[in-house]
Amino acid sequence: MACLPLLLCLSLLLHSELAHPPPAPVNLSVDSLNFRHVLRWKPGDNTPPGTEYGVFVSEEWNEWEQQCNIPTQPQCNQTSGTSMPLMLPEWESQYYLHVKSFFNQTWSPRSKIIVFVPYKETKLGPPEVSLVGYENYIQINISLPWPDDLPNFPSIQQYYEASFRVEFRIGTDGEIGTLETENKSFILENLKKGAEYCIEVKLNTRELNNHEPSAWKCTFTTAVDQQRGLTLGLVIGVPMVAIFIVTSCLLLLFYTGVTCKLKETVPRALIVRNPVSCAL
Repeated sequence: MACLPLLLCLSLLLHSELAHPPPAPVNLSVDSLNFRHVLRWKPGDNTPPGTEYGVFVSEEWNEWEQQCNIPTQPQCNQTSGTSMPLMLPEWESQYYLHVKSFFNQTWSPRSKIIVFVPYKETKLGPPEVSLVGYENYIQINISLPWPDDLPNFPSIQQYYEASFRVEFRIGTDGEIGTLETENKSFILENLKKGAEYCIEVKLNTRELNNHEPSAWKCTFTTAVDQQRGLTLGLVIGVPMVAIFIVTSCLLLLFYTGVTCKLKETVPRALIVRNPVSCAL
């Protein structure tokens, strides 16, 4: 009986230790590329192994919803990792985010709250650039990334009123020239013939400077001799191909009997009085 109070105290102490909430996560940040957002965090000091985490989002500060690791499941589960993709459908809204640790059926206090506005803080990936060289000009085509998770989003160029700053140079170390355009397909003209030109495209946008330029891409303009050779080849080659096709078709029609064969000399005894001939 004397040991009963001691056992009761140990039981209460053990229960108190087990029910102690885990530490809150720290160092929250959002990585966002082309409107694909990922929230990242670090475990707090002395976080026990096996701790899970829940992500909470609000547009009103006081009405929090837990983000689901798998958006289609009916009930949100916690994640054992230290990152989670965010589903933020309103790109102009201001979102409040925090994370809680979950261990032994107990939630931690919430982490520090961070604020994230998608259209201001996302990073735009580099434009895709394709080049076709001609005698003294280059055809340039530009394509921009598309935010697949936002089906109602207008194009990036339209939404940000974007233009393109094009830098070009001869070879890899020539003097750099620049031009500004709003067209995604245009011609860079008055170039040297038979020279290598390298081109880089940068995006200029309103309210957003967090984007990457394209990689430098190079192509050659066509030399004069090559251009003349190509033109001469087309002038000679096209008629020759046409003559060959027409001749082949006539021979095929002749041998299949569609057209009449030429008259052959036949023995006199076989010549009839009123022969039938093909009208030409």
